[in-house]
Amino acid sequence: MGRTRLAAQLIEFAAAASPASQEIHAARAAIYAACMQAETSLIGKAIMAVSKRESEQRSGG
Repeated sequence: MGRTRLAAQLIEFAAAASPASQEIHAARAAIYAACMQAETSLIGKAIMAVSKRESEQRSGG
């Protein structure tokens, strides 16, 4: 769980630094998918699902 949270924080920094990058958004979507699997709370899963969908749309995938 700790590693997925760290990965999520780092990818958020990358996405903020380069918001138009399709590669970063593809990685962000994959990271949030992993975070969703590790998360136990429903609200946490829902919040991560929103971020995942947003990045899937921005990455074109």
